[in-house]
Amino acid sequence: QLGFSSADPLSAYQNTPVRTLNGIMNGDKEISFTAIAAGDYFTLALDNFGRVWATGLASHGQLGRNARSFEVEVTHEVTTPEGTTMVTETVTYDYSPEWALVVLEDGTPLGTNLLSKKYFDETTGTYQYYNETDPVTAIAAGANHALALTQSGFVYAWGDNSRGQAGINRDATGIDPSVEGADLSNLYLTVAHPVTKGGSPSASARMDNIIRIAAGGDSSYAVRYNGTAFAWGDDREKQLGDDSTAQYRIAPVQLAGTTDNLNAEHIDQVIDLAAGSGHAAALRFDTSAGLGANGAGVLYGWGSNAFKQVSLDDSTAQGTIGRASRMSATADSVRQIAAGYRGTLA
Repeated sequence: QLGFSSADPLSAYQNTPVRTLNGIMNGDKEISFTAIAAGDYFTLALDNFGRVWATGLASHGQLGRNARSFEVEVTHEVTTPEGTTMVTETVTYDYSPEWALVVLEDGTPLGTNLLSKKYFDETTGTYQYYNETDPVTAIAAGANHALALTQSGFVYAWGDNSRGQAGINRDATGIDPSVEGADLSNLYLTVAHPVTKGGSPSASARMDNIIRIAAGGDSSYAVRYNGTAFAWGDDREKQLGDDSTAQYRIAPVQLAGTTDNLNAEHIDQVIDLAAGSGHAAALRFDTSAGLGANGAGVLYGWGSNAFKQVSLDDSTAQGTIGRASRMSATADSVRQIAAGYRGTLA
C-alpha cells in the first residue's frame, strides 16, 4: 500500500519515509500530485491531470484496475541433493505494489473520459454540442472502497460493495452474501462506476451537482451545491444519518433534519463532511441562530457514540445517534474537520 516493492519480500513495514510515485511522465512533463487518500490497505493519489492512481490491496477491487489479483513471476533458489538451482514460478497475489490508473468499464482512465456538453450559439440561435474531459477533483477512501468527484459534479465509486457503499445494485434482493438469492455480481466493483440516485445504472440519473465527498469504513457521503447531504452504504450504527432502522442502503438517501430543529425534514446548509468507521460529522452554516460566520461552520455528528465521537455535551449519550446532533455547544466557529476510526477532529 506504500507503492513500492521492498528488496526484502518478507519486509512488512517501512519505518522511515520513502518517496513513491515519482518520475512518472506524461509526454515530456513529470506528473505532479494534488491529493491523497488512504483506505485500510490501499492508497489513492490524484494527479494534476485529474486522473486517479492506486496501489495496495486489491481483494475487493479497491484498486479500480479491473482485477482482484495479480500474477507475478518470482525467482528463488532451490536446493536439492543434486545441488542448488534457480527456479522461476508464477505466484498470484491479491495486492499490487505498483501504482496504476483507476479505469472505467471500457478501460478509459477515470478523469479522461469525455462528456457531451452544450452551449448556446448566439450566431445560429441554437444549442451546439461538444465533448470535453471530466477530470477528477477530489478523492476519498473507505475501508475497502473508494470515491471520486469530477469537475462536472458527478461521483464515481469502486471496490467493496457488500454493504452498498459503492452505490450500485441491480437486484432488489440485495447484495448481502448471506442472503439467499442475492445478486453477488456487484459485490466487488473492480472498475469505477458512476453513482446514481437510485442505485441502479439503468434505473435513474446520476448523482449530480456534488461539491464534497467523504468515505467512512463501509459508508459513503456527498454534499450537493445547495447544501443538502446524502449517504449510502452501511447503516448498522446509524452512520447514514437518515434516522432509520435500515441495516444498509444501496442508493443515496438524504440526511434527516438535525436534533435541534426537528421541524426540518432534512439537514441543509452543509459545507463539508467527514466520516469515520461508524460515525460521521458535518460542518453547517446555521444562519437562523446567527452562527457559522466568516467562513466557519457549526459542528454536527451522528452514528456510533461509543467513544463520544459525535456528542461531547450529553454525558448519557451512548450507543448510536440516528440524526445530526450538535457535537458541542461551543463548536460554532469550526473551519475544518476530519474523522478517524473512532474519533473526530475540528
